[in-house]
Amino acid sequence: MTFHTFMDFGDAALPGIVVPQPVYTAPGQFAQLPTIRFTEGGRPGVRLSNALNKVFQNLAKSNEVPKLSEQAKKITIRINWPGYQPWSYVVHAFDHSYEVRPITLAKLAHEVAKTVRLLKNDMATSGTVSPDWSLNNVNIEELVLLELRHVSTGSWQPVLCLDRH
Repeated sequence: MTFHTFMDFGDAALPGIVVPQPVYTAPGQFAQLPTIRFTEGGRPGVRLSNALNKVFQNLAKSNEVPKLSEQAKKITIRINWPGYQPWSYVVHAFDHSYEVRPITLAKLAHEVAKTVRLLKNDMATSGTVSPDWSLNNVNIEELVLLELRHVSTGSWQPVLCLDRH
């Protein structure tokens, strides 16, 4: 089993401990798209609390449009939080607020933050086999989204850090 770990980031000054999620394994082959990285204030990652509150003045490339799919209008966010069953949620890859257009990096960060909040809510009453990683003991304010990795056609897995400083 492969995990997202701090080893994936070399000498980068990470804002905390990388959440050791097993990497989602696609059932078949797919054309992998580039990893989408987030940088806030010159540091790796974007705080999920900032993304939830749409505080993006320090998010690098916030208005750029990341390539999420060749043609899909929706993507699946997959989270394999340690100690819990694999979990996924579908989000729109296009913004429908005024006119239909692909979502920006800032909007994507917001959608991932909302998805993590939903995961926490869904798993609030579930037991965990890994008490050290219990979602009941993790606050959104402590989580940082480092990047999104394309793990199968239409599916992306966030790489998250837990920052308790």
